[in-house]
This record gives sequence, C-alpha cells and structure tokens, in this order.
Amino acid sequence: DYGFIIKVRSIYTNSAKAQEELASENQDIAIATRSSDHFSVENGKMRFDNLHYSQIGDNLLGEETARTIVKAYAEGIDSVTGSY
Repeated sequence: DYGFIIKVRSIYTNSAKAQEELASENQDIAIATRSSDHFSVENGKMRFDNLHYSQIGDNLLGEETARTIVKAYAEGIDSVTGSY
C-alpha cells in the first residue's frame, strides 16, 4: 500500500532533494530513514571510501526502515511523513 524511501546523505544534494519532493508529492510514500547524514567512517557506519555504508550502517538503516514501516501500518502513513 505504501512506498518507503531510505534517504541518501545530504551531500548528494540533487538526489536528496528529489527523494524529499517525491515523498511530499505522494500521500502513499514516506521517508523511512533520515539517519545516514550522521554516518561517518569514524563512527564505523561508512566504509573507508566514505561513499558506501558499512555493514553496521546497513543494519541500522534496515532496522530504522523496519520500525518506520511497522509504525506506518499500525498508526497510518501520516504518523511517519513528518521529520521522522
């Protein structure tokens, strides 16, 4: 019933903006996670190339996305469309 977007890091300005616009223009699409902006090589969530997520980063994004999906289906899509 719904679509969910795993938000890219804000350093990818055009892609991040396109994702936000897609979610804001469609009532059945929500941003599932926004935490990637806090990922870094130093905290172990990015690989050393600072381009790809590490396994830790991937796991965290997956967990956050799953929580968002459950909340959307339990409480409605509106419960996750803000700055969740």
